[in-house]
Amino acid sequence: MKRVCALFVLGASLLGGADPKPSAAERLGISFNPPKEPEAIAVPAAPPGTIMLPKFEIKDSRLKLTAQDLVSPAEKLTEAKDKYISPVYAVTFGPLSQLAGYYMNFLNLLGGWHPNDTEATVLYVQDARLRKMREFDDLIDLVRLADPKEAKELTKLRPVIFRQPQKDEAKFNRTDLQQHDHVK
Repeated sequence: MKRVCALFVLGASLLGGADPKPSAAERLGISFNPPKEPEAIAVPAAPPGTIMLPKFEIKDSRLKLTAQDLVSPAEKLTEAKDKYISPVYAVTFGPLSQLAGYYMNFLNLLGGWHPNDTEATVLYVQDARLRKMREFDDLIDLVRLADPKEAKELTKLRPVIFRQPQKDEAKFNRTDLQQHDHVK
């Protein structure tokens, strides 16, 4: 009887009655599911006289604002006074230079009393210019990695882009706190 049961169990397993042995990949937990092909999207027929454009994927590319972009010119001036003008200079030489400006052109009296504004503005603009030059040099270094010839051409442009305006250009290219970030 035991032989009959053993043969029955063996026969049942050979005929598919028992579960088949899992493969080595299944025992390791690896499964392969090939990707399905995307279904074709039905495009409605366009009325005559219209042009159908391909679909575009639009990505959000907002401008990244810096702290310098969010500050008004008056706030930039007070920041420049705090950062670049020492308290001793602000009390002594600033008012003296303002009085000297009145002596040279007394119509400056109509502009009001603003000691240290001119000096702070000039120092702020120069600092912004130097910051832009450093950023430009960093970009040239990145371009040099990709194409040294193009980096050499950009290096030639550097003196032209960041040059100081000449005396005869001063009336056309006025430099102040509102325009400090614009390349002339």
